[in-house]
Amino acid sequence: MKSRHLLTALGVFASTAFLAACSSSAENGDSAKATSLPSDACNGVPTDGRCVDSKTVEFCGIPTEGGKARLQVATCSDEEECHIDDKDVANCVLKVGCRTGDTACAGTNTLRTCKDGAWVDSPCSTTCVSTPITSTCRRPGIALTTRSGRATFQRRRENASRTAIEATPIEAPARGFLVTFQRGTDVISAATTSVDDGSFSIDVPTTFEAGDVLRLATVAGDGAGGIAYLVADPGLPAGKQKLDALDVYRDGTQTPQVWSWDWTAADLPPGDVDLQIPLALSDMRHAGGIANVFDQIGSSYRDLKRRYGKGGAPLVIWMGDSVEWDCGACQQDEKRLLFATRFRHDLLFSATDDEMYFSDSVVQHEFGHYVMAAYGKPIPEGGTHDPSCPLYPGQAWSEGFASWFAMYALNSSVYTDFARAGNLTCAYDEYTVNGEPWPRPTPAEKDVSPSGTPGLLQRMTESEVTATLLKLSRGSADPGPILTALASPRMTKTVALPGGRRGYERAYFAHQWNDDESNACQATSPPQVLPNPAQTMADLFDAMLCDGFDQARMDAANEPATRYPFSSRSPLCRRR
Repeated sequence: MKSRHLLTALGVFASTAFLAACSSSAENGDSAKATSLPSDACNGVPTDGRCVDSKTVEFCGIPTEGGKARLQVATCSDEEECHIDDKDVANCVLKVGCRTGDTACAGTNTLRTCKDGAWVDSPCSTTCVSTPITSTCRRPGIALTTRSGRATFQRRRENASRTAIEATPIEAPARGFLVTFQRGTDVISAATTSVDDGSFSIDVPTTFEAGDVLRLATVAGDGAGGIAYLVADPGLPAGKQKLDALDVYRDGTQTPQVWSWDWTAADLPPGDVDLQIPLALSDMRHAGGIANVFDQIGSSYRDLKRRYGKGGAPLVIWMGDSVEWDCGACQQDEKRLLFATRFRHDLLFSATDDEMYFSDSVVQHEFGHYVMAAYGKPIPEGGTHDPSCPLYPGQAWSEGFASWFAMYALNSSVYTDFARAGNLTCAYDEYTVNGEPWPRPTPAEKDVSPSGTPGLLQRMTESEVTATLLKLSRGSADPGPILTALASPRMTKTVALPGGRRGYERAYFAHQWNDDESNACQATSPPQVLPNPAQTMADLFDAMLCDGFDQARMDAANEPATRYPFSSRSPLCRRR
């Protein structure tokens, strides 16, 4: 077996040779540390973005974890225009029926090709073969037979005491991977591995030719002929890289490669086929880790699609073999045109010898940020953070929700991260980080901005948010009310506030600070308040109660008399 890339810039398949704290923080320290009042890095441009003109989107990019806010510009293609969606977010959207050059199968024997913004059908003399990235008519004259098999990958697991990653790898099913049979650049057939056990069935030629391969790739379809998510190689040299190195992949002029693995067809044994991605290859040191991230995210993506009745916006997961991102692992909203698809979100994971990619809590935490951005609304507060240090309300809600999602996805109340020296364990049912308690909120704590309920907008730890959400969802038993509220208009669309501003009912606005240094969780100077409205945990609780959530359960989770002073009797519901 050889490691390969899946080259798709021309719509064909070709081969080439080739974090963080309990909440994926790349650094320790208090996010609110400030030696001087910072300036607005985006010069007043909102995180939701704005249409400068019909072809230009400006937006303030604020990555999670250790990333820095920066002003970014995206240019819409000839077939797109800038549009403000129903959540007040500016994006490039198609103004025609399809994107020129895109392909799709319209039935068994018809290939559909987009020309001048409209679909044109043409018959196939054989069968139309579809993948999430491209569709094509199978080359004629090839006799086929069906072969079955199972795909797996090697990964490491945490030990029974949850104190370290085991040295000995185990075998895990490769769920939801794309399987293709390749004859040169031609796709002869395609299938998807089972989302339960990695099994598959695929048509293969009865007679193999030199160069024929069976390929396993990290790309998943959306069920409608398009891409849901994929793992892409940024093509960067080994070592630490900044997020802006990905700017070359924004306007569609450059296309990354998708990670894949090839097995020479002539070497396949008769009968069922076992395809195993090893922990490491000579030209792909972190093969098992890349496969694990794709598998983990696929499991949660499918779960959310089932719960919401639709998939989230297309997602690119960036992993370069031996590449370390300066944010460690993070999520950012983006506007990329790749593979004739408009992507809106990035996830980034370092693929280095610390094997962060085997800390499933970290992987699912970052996907939790995607869930908030894709189904709800991203929070315009980011930066370095520590799970036991109080944060401003927006970032505490964002990071706390992401860790809650990880715990829901993994059916656990303990968050583990083995990606750095010392390891970290957050036991949310015990209110401890590495065995030490975190500072908990009280009704006497001061707000960081004016609030109608004293103590409601106080600084608090992300871990407190996670622990509270776990109580509300009864672990993984009842996540529905939280996920429903997250995507509700109460949490995704602003309203007019007194004084002429727009915001959410709790009237919290994003804070920006200088987080270049840490000072034992103490803010030494005030932050700058930006014009970006931000949701807090209190807004979520409002949305839940306004939708009928039980008041007694809300009070039991918050302990308002002694801990977080949220009143379940007077939620601020969406004005009609």
